[in-house]
Amino acid sequence: MTLRAVIAARIDRPGEGARLVLQQAVVLGSVFDLAVLRALTVQGTALEAALARLESAYAISADPHRSGWFTFRHPLVREVAYQTLSLAQRRALHAAAAAALQQLGPPSERLGELLYHLERGEQWGQAAATARRAAEAARRLGPSGRPPWQPVRRLRDFTTSAVHLRRSAERWEQLGDLANLAGICINLRVVEQAADDYPAAAVSLERARALFEQVGDQRGVVRALARLGVLAGTRGDPQARIQRLEQALALVEGIGARERHPEYYR
Repeated sequence: MTLRAVIAARIDRPGEGARLVLQQAVVLGSVFDLAVLRALTVQGTALEAALARLESAYAISADPHRSGWFTFRHPLVREVAYQTLSLAQRRALHAAAAAALQQLGPPSERLGELLYHLERGEQWGQAAATARRAAEAARRLGPSGRPPWQPVRRLRDFTTSAVHLRRSAERWEQLGDLANLAGICINLRVVEQAADDYPAAAVSLERARALFEQVGDQRGVVRALARLGVLAGTRGDPQARIQRLEQALALVEGIGARERHPEYYR
């Protein structure tokens, strides 16, 4: 018998109710919060009994350092249990986990966790908006007067936000939704610029400008050009800044003329 078969048998041993709880817990990660699991599960008062049976089966153990948290005893236990879920079940449970996190408290405290579930649950619009919030929250953090771990958290927020935004961009591109893809590129620029990756931010803005032009969104083009101008100024290129802002201004004037005299542009 293989190791995976042994683990699968161990997962089934505590009974159907405990197995269902385990399948819900594996979605939450290698370490999971009882409060989130309680919001996710339908076991009600039987939840604690199911967790106790899973502990007896050596599938999970209570975290000795944090009350109300549990951890899987071995990564293979979680992997085998996760593989018992269909793709549809995984998507549904990740989406439910995201909803549970949003209901339990301020999402700003667990944005990385929320992003993970939104992306796995294919909640692309919410994932993009949350990634932007994570980037903006991280950008506001500063080393002055902060604990020594704060810059590490800041960098991790940037990295997580960028990963989720790029995955969202891939999804919108697959769907052929260029308008949403352009918006994702604008949001991605926030993350990249906050992380001081100015070349990547410029590439994202140029892509957003081209996409806005492709879908005929002139106001979107203005937004992209204006941000490119600001970015050029930040990078110490005043000529490029002036050029981009003049382009944006010319478009704004053109949009105004079209709205005042639409008969001239039919």
